[in-house]
Amino acid sequence: MKNKLIWTILFCSFVVLTLTCLLLIFYTDFTCYFIFVNFLIPLFLVSVLVSVFSSISYWLRIDNLFKSKLGDSTNLKVDFIDNINQLSSYYEQKIHRLEELSSFTLSLMNRLNEGVLIFNEKEKIVFTNNSIRKILFKSALIQEQLVCEVFKNPHLNKHIEYVIETKKSREGEVIFSFLDDRTFFYRIIPITTFIKSSDKEEYLLIIQDLTTIRKLEKVRTEFVSNVSHELKSPLAAIMGFTETLETEDNLPDQIKIKYLKIIMKNVKKMDSIINDLLVLSKVENAEQLIKKPFLLSEALHDSSEMCKKETTNKNIKIVFLNEFPDIKIIGNQSLITQVFRNLLENAIKYSDKDKTIHVSLKQSRNTIQISFKDHGYGIPPHELERIFERFYQVEKSRTENAGSGLGLSIVKHVINMHNGRIQVKSNYKEGSVFTVTLPVN
Repeated sequence: MKNKLIWTILFCSFVVLTLTCLLLIFYTDFTCYFIFVNFLIPLFLVSVLVSVFSSISYWLRIDNLFKSKLGDSTNLKVDFIDNINQLSSYYEQKIHRLEELSSFTLSLMNRLNEGVLIFNEKEKIVFTNNSIRKILFKSALIQEQLVCEVFKNPHLNKHIEYVIETKKSREGEVIFSFLDDRTFFYRIIPITTFIKSSDKEEYLLIIQDLTTIRKLEKVRTEFVSNVSHELKSPLAAIMGFTETLETEDNLPDQIKIKYLKIIMKNVKKMDSIINDLLVLSKVENAEQLIKKPFLLSEALHDSSEMCKKETTNKNIKIVFLNEFPDIKIIGNQSLITQVFRNLLENAIKYSDKDKTIHVSLKQSRNTIQISFKDHGYGIPPHELERIFERFYQVEKSRTENAGSGLGLSIVKHVINMHNGRIQVKSNYKEGSVFTVTLPVN
């Protein structure tokens, strides 16, 4: 294309020069001849040379432009219009890719669990994603509002003003009272113009809900504290009586036997706590739970057999009020048996001697209810809400063999994992009824 342009210029120049010479041959006026020969022809030749060099220079610039935008492999040997079309097509593709990238970025931001909000230097909101609108329970109308009007939190507003003034990032935690005192992590970051080119500065505010995490951390801390406390008491008793037996040589045999019984009692208590902790750990790991169909009557029979020693010691009878037909439920038989055992042990533990525990069955279309009724001490009304908490025990002084305090917590976890529920009704000093409801299918 470049060579074609040069040859065209030279050809046109040659035609013009030829016509000029023919004109001079037939036009003999000396003055005109002098002017043509001495001025016009040299000027014409100079203009031709300048045109050639200008064309070459201009074309080189076009050639470099096409190579930089379309690649080194581009060879401009086609029509100039075709190259312009090629360049136009290239930029159309670029614009299409940018639009796709913008759409992908917007979709990605809307899929984030974290709330994203962008505001300008006047604190006016220019962009929000879906998550932050869900967090704030507000629609897209939140845009164009001021950040301080949306959050209404002096601590957060103070840090927003700081970031705008200093252009330095800030982060921390804040509690929003208008969202039921939920805890959020926030990060404020200065960014370049992102949404509107008219804004000189824009700022990114990221909000992450930490309420559940903070509650779990609190539960974990309380759990570790409770475990330490529950293990410390029997361990201190074991150490104390062991040291006494080791240092006192002249103790009567009766005293030694008494101390050994106390040591054994506390060892059993520690063993009970550790076993319950292992069961609770297994229960909370739902991924390893294996569910299979099994007979409900087998689980009830096995659990009553496991409590035979306790019932014999206190002369307590377990009476089944209904015939248990071959009802099958889908679940983990071992854990369901553990649930029934824990409920029977509680009924035995908090009942006086020579009492009776009644187990009844009520079946509906999709569920089955198993009730465990005792005639023991009952549960005080103010303690009913707390009996399923870990390590919580109802009036330890009422029983000599206080358990680990994890039994009912295990029961609740297992029942929840089987999509069931547990309810309790109690009349203080008259007895309690624990009812387990499980799905049949």
